[in-house]
Amino acid sequence: YSLNPAGTDTLRLASRESAFWCGGNVQNTPAEVKSMYLPDAGWLFAEVDYKQSEAWCVAFVSGDIKLLAAVQNPDRDFHAGNAEMFFGVAYDSIMQEEVDKKKNHTTAFTTRDLSKRTNHGASYNMGANVMLDTMGLTNVLRAKRLLKLPELWTPKQVCQYLLDCYANTYSAVKGRWYDTVKFAVTSTSLLTSALGWTRHCFGKPAVNKQALNSYVAHVPQNLSVSIINKAWVEVWKQLVLTGRIRIKMQGHDALLFQYRTGDEAVVAVVAKLMEVPVQVLGSDGVTRTMLIPNDVKLGLTRWREVK
Repeated sequence: YSLNPAGTDTLRLASRESAFWCGGNVQNTPAEVKSMYLPDAGWLFAEVDYKQSEAWCVAFVSGDIKLLAAVQNPDRDFHAGNAEMFFGVAYDSIMQEEVDKKKNHTTAFTTRDLSKRTNHGASYNMGANVMLDTMGLTNVLRAKRLLKLPELWTPKQVCQYLLDCYANTYSAVKGRWYDTVKFAVTSTSLLTSALGWTRHCFGKPAVNKQALNSYVAHVPQNLSVSIINKAWVEVWKQLVLTGRIRIKMQGHDALLFQYRTGDEAVVAVVAKLMEVPVQVLGSDGVTRTMLIPNDVKLGLTRWREVK
């Protein structure tokens, strides 16, 4: 595969086939294909993945107190906690659904799954029609049954209900923060990240929804990917060039790499290098230190073992 650092507006690396006309987009490799990939002899796979990276970035740039509390609570699953606030379903009941799903080895559409899809769409100003296209009619109808919504509601009404649940829970996101983005672009035509990367904006978010969608998505996505790019450079200099690991892929919020069998300690070094504190000014005028936590998986003998 190949990676193009100029392939997106946000600095997220765009992936495609290799320069030798073979392969494909490594970031969207199907699970059944991942089972083919094994580490080199004497090596094992590991992955360090930022937890809800973009949700953390939305929380800090918006300064929404509820969202800040949700992403920083180590004792509660983020998406399950959202589902409780969005839909009024008991947290323990939501987590039990996940336990049953794993126990029965099913692909059941759970309340947590629904919360996850709602969060990803609503934070970036997705409309009901787009959400319907993104989720698909089958999942929207599952959501309708799961939440016991009125039988006569159309799929679009169901999607609008889900989006409204997010907006009502995290009011500062689609209120004060969106207004901050509109003001910045209207007055300066610039959006500058907490790490100093600046985008010149040509759209008019105050009057054009597509422009607003693009810019509110840009801010957290650019910050999130800038953090992992910054971490990648340090990992490359300290561990790849010295031969301790071999990076195989950068996902959107994760590094997949190989390490020598018996050198599990190097995985902790990667995780530590990926801790990048950033000073973020929220739309509430408060500057906070954001340090996105990461999850570590190691000892893997096939790429597919990375969930």
